[in-house]
Amino acid sequence: MEREDLEKLREVCKRVLPKYNFKIVVAVTLDSTILRQIGVLKDYKIECEVCTARFRRGRDYWSRVSGEFEECDALKNIKWRWPV
Repeated sequence: MEREDLEKLREVCKRVLPKYNFKIVVAVTLDSTILRQIGVLKDYKIECEVCTARFRRGRDYWSRVSGEFEECDALKNIKWRWPV
């Protein structure tokens, strides 16, 4: 994308996005280069949450401790409660 067009898009987003009630959630690892750019979100008048995690390959460790991972359907065990 051309730099000029990108700047125009950013300005439109800064003006239009606050009209809508939503939240942006960003999940990023601590060693990611994206983390240095998160400060740009402060220019937008919307709610933002940044979740950081440290990436580590733990499969070998967990395989030794508990054997192979079992297949699991997490959604199957959830008791859904819909808002009234």
